[in-house]
Amino acid sequence: MRKKPQRNRLESGLLADALADSYGISPRVLRQCLSPATQSPPLPGGGSILEASAPSSPNCNNAFGILSARVHSISGSIIHTLVNNRDSLERAIAVLQQWITQRAHVRILGAGRALLAVSMAANRLSHAGATISYMGGILPPPDSLPVNGIISSSASGKTVPVIEAMREAKSNNPNIAIIGLAAHDAMEFGRLCDVFIGLHIPKTEYRNPLAALADTEEQMIAEITDALVVLAGLRLGFSDAA
Repeated sequence: MRKKPQRNRLESGLLADALADSYGISPRVLRQCLSPATQSPPLPGGGSILEASAPSSPNCNNAFGILSARVHSISGSIIHTLVNNRDSLERAIAVLQQWITQRAHVRILGAGRALLAVSMAANRLSHAGATISYMGGILPPPDSLPVNGIISSSASGKTVPVIEAMREAKSNNPNIAIIGLAAHDAMEFGRLCDVFIGLHIPKTEYRNPLAALADTEEQMIAEITDALVVLAGLRLGFSDAA
């Protein structure tokens, strides 16, 4: 049996120690919870070891530790979201490929941080050949350029202007394709989407310690949408050198 590289063991140990220091939890408990399993061991009666052990306020004095905890927490939420949306991911890639090959006009819907979160993917989609316009943009596209598709994002899935814009788009063109990302239980938002990717933040693992400005969902939106556009491009023959 091949031995695991020493580097992986070292990085795993550093991460466990960093998280332990940030949360004031025993490194042994952290190493147990940083196993390949996506969930930490449950406790009798529900909850998890990390939930029971974590203090209400993380240690903000250790930058490496708390930043590591933030990245690890967000990464876990992204993995949970991918696991729960496997079919939607493939359908989203197919729609993105169609937009790229048709050089479609894609409208980006969102507000505040959610709009910023999806903007990187939108920029990449533009480089692949699509025409991009943004909700609330200073320079709207000409009326002669119809919207062929929409990417809509809302952390809560309850942002009224975004939902109204989605509803109006479907009313004007029932065949328009909408890829949407929002909280997995955002029922109205999801019904308006042709491809809905519901965001899942697991309750059985430790929280993002740097979420005072509530940005976990926006980080998830940014990572997932950008990766989807990249994969769509790769399947069409784009490369890093292009």
